[in-house]
Amino acid sequence: MNEEYRVGRVEYEFKADFNKKVTPLRSEKSSATFTNTGYFYLQNIMKDLKLKQFFTDVTSDRKIKFDCYDICRFLTYARILDPKSKLGTWDRLDAYYEKPDFEYHHILRFIDVLEENYDSYLSWLYKKSNNAVKRDL
Repeated sequence: MNEEYRVGRVEYEFKADFNKKVTPLRSEKSSATFTNTGYFYLQNIMKDLKLKQFFTDVTSDRKIKFDCYDICRFLTYARILDPKSKLGTWDRLDAYYEKPDFEYHHILRFIDVLEENYDSYLSWLYKKSNNAVKRDL
């Protein structure tokens, strides 16, 4: 199999029955099954959008002590994977594989930053979205 992998001829077939429920185990080893890792795919899209650079640019003249990009990421992940209010999202941050470190009031302050830069944020997303998903212009 290693030799096939080196020459690029590995085939892997995976079958899953999405109607079958996974039974939770009470074992300490299986406690990691409660950790949300479904956002790893979304994380690559977020990187392609280069939002970290956007938030660095718009907050460079401010004395902000929280990471706008992290807050944006986890609010986005939560909206897609487990929609809740901002407070509900903040309450569930410990369920993610990464353990983001920001407070609820930071989310509210981030929303203010986002509101002030709303038009430029949408423009940035449109321009950079072609990095994530190619479109025929």
